[in-house]
Amino acid sequence: MVLQQPEVRVCSSCQSLEASSAVAQIEAEIAQLNEVLRRRQLIGVETGLPARRFAITPEQAMTLTVADADDENRGVANSKLRIVKDQP
Repeated sequence: MVLQQPEVRVCSSCQSLEASSAVAQIEAEIAQLNEVLRRRQLIGVETGLPARRFAITPEQAMTLTVADADDENRGVANSKLRIVKDQP
C-alpha cells in the first residue's frame, strides 16, 4: 500500500507575500551594496589625494590617512577635507 501525501495548496495572497518579502530583501541588499560602493570610492579619493600630493604609493597614503584619522579620533572621510583645504 502506497501512502500519498496530501496536495498542499498555497493561496495567491501567501505567494504574493513571499514574493514581496523576497523583493524587499533584494532591495535591502542592493542598498547595502550601493553604500559599500560609495564608501569604496570615498576611500579611493582618501588615498589618491595624499598619494598624488606627496608622491607616495596608495598603500602608504592609506597608512597615513588611517593614522591621521586614528590620531584625531575622527572618521577617514573627514580627514579628506583637511587634505584638500591644505593644498596650495
